Amino acid sequence: MLQRMDLVQVPGKRNRRVPILITPEVGQAMQLLVNTRSRCGVAEENSYFFVSDSKDGHLDSRLVLHNMSVSAGVTSPRLITSCRLRKYIVTLAQVWCYHSAVR
Repeated sequence: MLQRMDLVQVPGKRNRRVPILITPEVGQAMQLLVNTRSRCGVAEENSYFFVSDSKDGHLDSRLVLHNMSVSAGVTSPRLITSCRLRKYIVTLAQVWCYHSAVR
């Protein structure tokens, strides 16, 4: 797989590295985004890939999840975390694959 894809490591919790495999198609799309950054008003010194106009130059994913949970009317928005959301999506995917195979 590594012969066809690129391996990128991004910082995760406690500065541990999180590996991400990038297909050639996604790599080309990412390069297009990088090439057009200046046309979209992104400052050269902003090192983030997905930028915003916030004072830090990036989005706080924890805060975004919390705000979306609150606006969706979730009873306990503090329980919606990226880790739990990721585990839930994996569980749904497994259930969907199982039911697709049974049919």
